[in-house]
Amino acid sequence: MHGSNENGVPARRGNPTNQSLHAPELYASVSPNNQPSSEDFVRAAGLGDAALQTHVNSWRGVGAKYGEGSPFHVACEAEARRRWPPAAPQMVATAAPPANDHHALAREYALHGLFVFPVAFPWDAKAQKFDKRPTVDWRAKSTCDLAQIDSWWRDRPEYGVGLDVGKSGLIVFDGDVRDDGVAALGEIVRGQCGAVITTPSGGVHVYYRNAAGDLGNATGDMPKGIDIRGNGGFVVAAGSTLPDGRAWTPFQRDIREFLEVIRPGGTVPELPAALRERLGARKPTAPVGGNGKQKSEIQGKV
Repeated sequence: MHGSNENGVPARRGNPTNQSLHAPELYASVSPNNQPSSEDFVRAAGLGDAALQTHVNSWRGVGAKYGEGSPFHVACEAEARRRWPPAAPQMVATAAPPANDHHALAREYALHGLFVFPVAFPWDAKAQKFDKRPTVDWRAKSTCDLAQIDSWWRDRPEYGVGLDVGKSGLIVFDGDVRDDGVAALGEIVRGQCGAVITTPSGGVHVYYRNAAGDLGNATGDMPKGIDIRGNGGFVVAAGSTLPDGRAWTPFQRDIREFLEVIRPGGTVPELPAALRERLGARKPTAPVGGNGKQKSEIQGKV
């Protein structure tokens, strides 16, 4: 490594755009011999051939963000060609708010009755990835209040948007690329799938309504690789973008369509009884982030 950029992200010599972060070997989801990724979820959940085609073509859109000829763009284009013929139609760009405008994104969530708070993305040099760190006591301060949101994001638009899942009346199943969690989640929700988000790491979030508000973060008998976010849990909200351009992205919807689905009174399905039974109606646990560890402080990770 040869120094770092203004965000503390490692850069290599002759690589001012930090393409070291985009090197294919750093992202298992780019390799033909990868761990299960969101493509595996599409297949396992039975979302259909057309859905898979649209998903695979998103590789081209992701790779293009890093510039023609960049290592990541070349790798993504090659992977898209491997997974689907070049003649397949390109994925349509999602609607506003524009990428990286987290202030506007947070306001959109609030206007749809969803509770949010700011999340920083500091570079973790030891783990060689971006951390996800709430900047406030999110359990107490997550809000729909536009004045508070303006205060948080006006001068820090780079902060991502955290979603207080339980307070927003939702529950989220989080399938990780590790431990075959993505494909396993696809099998579990097959035929009863909620609203789907793909994550920067190649994982999947599946949203359901939890009108009873009785479920916390307990995983019940879910297999390894699947976490649950309910009362006392949060996720990075769809539309948030990491400093390297990778994002939490709604599957086959733009952001506003997704928000219309998950808002209070929206069409996201209620948690199916079979899944509820597997989780068990338990009291909310202590707040946790995406690494599954108990967190009593504000630095819960997603």
